[in-house]
Parts: sequence; C-alpha cells; structure tokens
Amino acid sequence: MVKCVKVELEYPSKPIPAEEEENWTRTVISLLGFIGIFYFILGQDIQKVLNLAFVLFVHEAGHYLAMKKFNYKEVKMFFVPFLGAYVSGDKEQLSKKEMLIVILAGPVPGIIIGTLLNIASSMYGIPELGSLGKLFVIINAFNLIPVTPLDGGRLIETLFFSSNLLIQNIFIVLSMLLVGGYVFYSEELILLLLILFLFLRIRYNLTISSIRKELGSQNISYFKNFSELSNEEYWRIRNYISKKLPELRTYRLEDNRLSEYENKAIASLKNILHPPVLGKLTVLHKIGYIFLWLFFLLAMPVLNLLIIYRFF
Repeated sequence: MVKCVKVELEYPSKPIPAEEEENWTRTVISLLGFIGIFYFILGQDIQKVLNLAFVLFVHEAGHYLAMKKFNYKEVKMFFVPFLGAYVSGDKEQLSKKEMLIVILAGPVPGIIIGTLLNIASSMYGIPELGSLGKLFVIINAFNLIPVTPLDGGRLIETLFFSSNLLIQNIFIVLSMLLVGGYVFYSEELILLLLILFLFLRIRYNLTISSIRKELGSQNISYFKNFSELSNEEYWRIRNYISKKLPELRTYRLEDNRLSEYENKAIASLKNILHPPVLGKLTVLHKIGYIFLWLFFLLAMPVLNLLIIYRFF
C-alpha cells in the first residue's frame, strides 16, 4: 500500500511595512521647483506665481488635513510642474463617507475662501484680494469637473463605480476624449501630459485586472486588507507580482526571501488588494453628495460672478 503524503510549503513570516516618517523636505523642494518653472511660464510675474502656489497649497492642505483626521498613514504632499499638486496617503479600512469627505475637502474650502475674498474685494475696493479670490474659485471649481483625475472625476468614481475597473477605464477614456477635445480647440498642448497620465492609468488598471484574475484562478483571495493576509497569501501574491509588474522586475526579487526593496513590493501589493469598503451609501446620501458637488461646481461660481460684477 502506498500512502500519499501532502507536503505543505512553509512560508517565511510576512514582513511588517516600515512606516515612513513625516518629511516635509520633499514637499518644499517640489514647491520651489514648481515656483521656479512657473516663474518663467507666467512671464516672470512672481506675484502670479506665488498666488497660484498659495491657492494650490491651500487646496491640497484641505485633502491633507482630512486624511490626517481620518488617520491615514504616510500622508505626503507633492507639487508637480505643469500638472499641479497632489496628496497621497494609506489607510487599510476605508469607508466611502471618509473617501468622499477627503475628496471634497480640497475644492469646497477653496471656493468658500475665494468667495469671501471676492466679497471683501467688492466691499472695500481691494483689487489684489479680488485677483486672489478669482484664482481660488477658478482652480477649485475646475477641480470639480467630472473628469479623471480631477476631484470631480474621483467623486463620481467613488460614488458609483470605485469597485469596477472596467467601468473606471471607460470613464477614463471619456475623460481623455473630453481633454483631447479641449486641447484641439484651445491648443493648450501642455494638457497632452494629462492625456498621457490617463493612458498610463488605463494600462495599469488592465495589468491589475489581469493579476487579480490570475490570483483568483489560483484560489488566492485578494479581497482583504494587508494585515489580514496570511504568510502564504502574502508570499504567493508577492512572488507573482514581482515577475509581472515592470516596477518590481527591475529589483530581481527572489521568491520567499526578504529583499532590501521589500517596502516597494509591499506598496505594489497593496494596489492589487481589493478590501471591502465600509459603509454603503443610501440613495439619499448619494443624492446629497451630488447636490453638494453641483452646488460648488455651478452655483458658487455663478454667485462669484454676481459678486465680482456687483449685481448685488
């Protein structure tokens, strides 16, 4: 009689992600680079450049403070010449309500600040306040346009199809067409960088979708947070993506062995995971967020036009 013995492979312990310390040096360096480049783009008008940088900083500070309020980890702010700025952070247990508040925390306060500045300018005749107020309203209202990766596009994605990569890609393609149409008529060729960014995001989404499909075929669950992964699940996913993702292939990671680049592998692995989002929104809640979005996208800019041209 021959006995079959099932041999189970023992996997090393799952690594604990090293949390980066808060470092504002990169933020300041990126801000100075942003100011330097726009100093020449805007005809060496330092006041316009500083106003633009200030408005973007306040906008991103709204996102930053909201993330901090909801206990996001490794929250960072970075300025990108030609494209603006962004804030990134990490949190395992997400809720749709928190995600939506973080999205709106950038443009909504900015539009309110711009409105107050326009009122003060109109009342006291201070044109400098009016110039800054207009910039606040224009930039923050523009960010509410429902085009990815603007806040308006992210809000629509979060409300209706954040869990469906296929529909996300369709929405991104529509965004590319809208931006492309604007570039064609306005000849603002710098926005071609945005189209390139959107194309790369579609490509990345397709890669993630392919990896998730393969993991599913191997009965590896990715519908969980990083902390919920077993040692086996971590190493099986990590071993697989280290050969599939271009950003990891360059590090030549060995299977089931810790690397000096393990934190980079962990960051990529977290993008593959698809943990459930807490707190489903009711239809009434969705209507409320849509109303708030439309109010600040449409009604508030109109109100500011009335203030600026003194229709009150």
